[in-house]
Amino acid sequence: MTEFVTPFMDNYFVILDVNIKDGTSYIRIHKKNDDGSPGGYLLEKRLSKNFIDQSIDSRDMKTLINRIDKSATDLARFKKEEVKDSLDLAIDKLQIEYELFLHDIDKYKEDERNKEHNERLEEVESEAALFEDILEKHNMNLMQYLFFVSSWLVADEQNNVVAAFTAYLTTVLGLNPIWVTIFGSAGGGKTTIEEAALNMIPDAHKVPGVMTYSSMFELSRLKGPTYFDKKIAMLGDLGGEKDFERNEEMINVFKELGTDQKPASRVKSMKDPITGEMVPTEFVIQGRAALSLTSVNEMKDTQMISRSIQLMPKVVMN
Repeated sequence: MTEFVTPFMDNYFVILDVNIKDGTSYIRIHKKNDDGSPGGYLLEKRLSKNFIDQSIDSRDMKTLINRIDKSATDLARFKKEEVKDSLDLAIDKLQIEYELFLHDIDKYKEDERNKEHNERLEEVESEAALFEDILEKHNMNLMQYLFFVSSWLVADEQNNVVAAFTAYLTTVLGLNPIWVTIFGSAGGGKTTIEEAALNMIPDAHKVPGVMTYSSMFELSRLKGPTYFDKKIAMLGDLGGEKDFERNEEMINVFKELGTDQKPASRVKSMKDPITGEMVPTEFVIQGRAALSLTSVNEMKDTQMISRSIQLMPKVVMN
């Protein structure tokens, strides 16, 4: 939260707290301490609209004034109009402070990103050092460790698990993504191999659940067009041709992302929140992303084949 403070009436402060990341904002009335600093807050109102985009809504002001009027504080002794005029003046001052702050917002965001990056880098370096100690202790290199972990996760399938993990890693590292397709008979261990390899990938690089065409657009709408960058999306088990046909449009979007690294856009009818009517809405998805799927049938789509590593379980799992 970024805090903006201005005096209010004789013995109070109005404080505006704005969360720069998500835009949530609060107006708080604080009693003045004996040393002249703000004390604990007496009243609070979360703003109904994003303060980053606009000033305080008149309804929020009305609610706050009514709360002041009905409160058990010294402020209740003042007339409503007097409180309103003083509060309007205080809010105007806060608005000016906030607008001045916005001039430096890009630098603020960059500083925050650099701070988060440096903190994460320190964590990664610390974790890497611990991992190197483990490898040295057990006299292993990285590939030996991967095969050891894979054999522990799925007995006799370490080759497939390491191959799938290595393919997933191309997406995590922002390289040209390699899709993973695992084929075999029902109950043959396809999903077990996929899950074992995915378990070694950080959650931040996996799209939760089994993705559908509709959920792809919803995630793009909620998280932004770059949400899928460096992420692996799971399609689940595509049992036959109809399953491939049902997911064809979504697969085509991921093909576009991998072909020329340009954003993929689609138009989908969505309900207008105000009118309730269905209106065409454009969604954009961009970044390096990959698909992971299993099936009892081998792929016939040459474009999917060229983008994928194709694996088959070594043994039938009982």
